[in-house]
Amino acid sequence: MKNFLFVSLKIFCGMLIAALLLELALRILPTSHLPMTTAVNTKHVAKPILPNQGVVYSRGWMFQIGNFVEINADGFHSGTDYERCSDDNSVAFIGDSMVENIMVDSEHLMHPTLARKFVNRSTNISVYSFGNSGAGLADIVNFMRLGREKYNIKYFIIKFDYYDILDDLSKNDGHFVYVFDGDKAEIKLIPKYRGFEKFKSVALIRYIFSNLQLSPGAFISKLKAEFGIASSGKPKTVDKQQLSKEEDAILEQFILDILKIVDGDARRILFMSREKFNSDVIKEKFHKYGFECVDIDAATHSDYEADLSHFHNDSHWNARGIERVCSAVEKTEFFKRIANGAKSEK
Repeated sequence: MKNFLFVSLKIFCGMLIAALLLELALRILPTSHLPMTTAVNTKHVAKPILPNQGVVYSRGWMFQIGNFVEINADGFHSGTDYERCSDDNSVAFIGDSMVENIMVDSEHLMHPTLARKFVNRSTNISVYSFGNSGAGLADIVNFMRLGREKYNIKYFIIKFDYYDILDDLSKNDGHFVYVFDGDKAEIKLIPKYRGFEKFKSVALIRYIFSNLQLSPGAFISKLKAEFGIASSGKPKTVDKQQLSKEEDAILEQFILDILKIVDGDARRILFMSREKFNSDVIKEKFHKYGFECVDIDAATHSDYEADLSHFHNDSHWNARGIERVCSAVEKTEFFKRIANGAKSEK
């Protein structure tokens, strides 16, 4: 019995020393360090990121994807703080992690890339970006309200696909979502479970959860994805013919809410639509309300570009993909209208 306890103690001490050495090594290496979030939700942002942070983000067991993430005063990934626009020459990208894109350096994010395209047209347009991982329709509405109320932004570019509806239906914690009560859809806050926050200082846990993507939630999500099941327990597919009553009500309320923000003028909104993830019903509804849409899948998913516009083993755009998406936006009537309007004011 004594020998067993002695051997067990030696094994435990050996494992503890190995874990401490591994922790020390991972603190020296560029282990991912996700931005810290606050415990208090704001009017427009659930799970707000602490402002003015600079953290290292990396993916892969050998840190194949790496970036230094700069969080501005509003808690969004951006190289600069935003200032209120004094005229109508302003546009903002709105969306989820595809807009936020913490894998890309600040200079090559969507808003500075599009701003350079306006400069090439000899126009000075202020371009902003409000993106947050997992953002659904209700978050998009609130980001637009933030941009309109705080920064006087006139035009909006919304990244949209069917999964944004599913994000609301799955009621992701730490987000605003549309909740359908059988009669109407209303925006409500789903509180965030903050148990993981206290462990973010441990490099080994960050490495396992973020670099290796082995968190319990990620594992369950991957398992569900294998069976074609979304977080809400519904098949994660796109019905080309119809939306459910709940999906239709949420989408309809979303459209009414964003139109209210732009004073009913659908021309002030451009949808960056991932066409392969949108149903025909959604396209018809957008067309009915007069929204212009640009197919960003067509810009980044050709056979030749497929492996050049995205990070390896990841669906997010790299700097080249963002450039191609913004080039697609540049060809729209929406972009030309803003550029020509700014020129006419000179």
